[in-house]
Amino acid sequence: MKAVRRVQRRVNMAAVLHSVLSGEHTVADIMKATGLTRPAAETVVDDLIQTGWVETANSPAKPQPLGRPASYFRLSSTAGNVLAIDLGAHHISAMVLTHAGETIARAETEIHENAPAEERLALAETLITRILPQSPNRILIAGIASPGVISDGTVSYFGGHGMPGWKGINLEKHFSNFLSTKVVVAGDCALGAQGESWRGVAKGKRDVLYVLAGRRTGAANVIDGRVHAGHAGAAGLVGELPALRWRELEDESFAAHIYGSKPLLRTEFFPLAAQEDPQALKAVAEYAEALSLGINAMILATAPETVVIGGRFAQYAPLFIPLLKKRIEQYCPFPPEVLASQLDGEEILLGAARFALNTLADRITDRVNNSDYFPAPTVESLWD
Repeated sequence: MKAVRRVQRRVNMAAVLHSVLSGEHTVADIMKATGLTRPAAETVVDDLIQTGWVETANSPAKPQPLGRPASYFRLSSTAGNVLAIDLGAHHISAMVLTHAGETIARAETEIHENAPAEERLALAETLITRILPQSPNRILIAGIASPGVISDGTVSYFGGHGMPGWKGINLEKHFSNFLSTKVVVAGDCALGAQGESWRGVAKGKRDVLYVLAGRRTGAANVIDGRVHAGHAGAAGLVGELPALRWRELEDESFAAHIYGSKPLLRTEFFPLAAQEDPQALKAVAEYAEALSLGINAMILATAPETVVIGGRFAQYAPLFIPLLKKRIEQYCPFPPEVLASQLDGEEILLGAARFALNTLADRITDRVNNSDYFPAPTVESLWD
């Protein structure tokens, strides 16, 4: 019986820790989330404070009841932080965050899409080295976003333009060696969906389709709150099917019949369309038509609650979302809402951080079920 009680104690600690990963909570909040009694919840919170995972927090932004003010608890500021990295074709960005998603430090730089892989990795290391000293605590885990198909931490396929030598790189191994901590890697579109469902316009939604409307065009899902990678990480590659025309979007050839032999790029006609230029508006309509084909395919296959348009051209989404909705309603019996991202590209970094936090939570659960102790918030305790 004593061993059973020890296991149950660890299970309760994990349940409470998972609940505070989402923010500050009172004991009453924790009781509601975990089903524990007040004495049990208070005991577990005390245990987590002793192990260094939880600390008390004042939360003046939240309404306080009359009488004795409630105590709020959150993940400890000394428990460790999360590093998020976005290795794009045209930019590299890195961010250190708390477990609650608060930004501690951020850096970004542009890079040419034809830069060799070695240069891209070295530049990422430079950015990381620049921001890590701003973190008051060590990094418990890092999440990395990359274009292409990611399988077991390696870029197994890259079908876009540029990024020579990127296919075949084991990003997990490379950055794990560089950082001396746990690293997880996923596709940037999938992490865009994760970020939007965590901190974006789809916040709180469990099933989200994210569409990258940038120089590249891609899509991926969060299903039941988690990244859906599929077999070998290849879920969402609808752009590989020529009939869906997403290759035309990347080749900027979809509006050739409107502009003739020298069609304008999206970077040129979107601003003109915003000024109601008639020809540019026709190009936007053609863009929406081509984009809707792949989106409809994804909706019919995965039935998301929300579609989020992200990427460079999300700022122009009001021009084409009405056209997308029209096509979606035409072909999808259960059309989701369609929204434009408001995170200005940070959804991918936030998704990388949330993906890492999910991995951390899974690791704690694994230790609870298979070890005789509850892990302390250290790299050695969690990942060795």
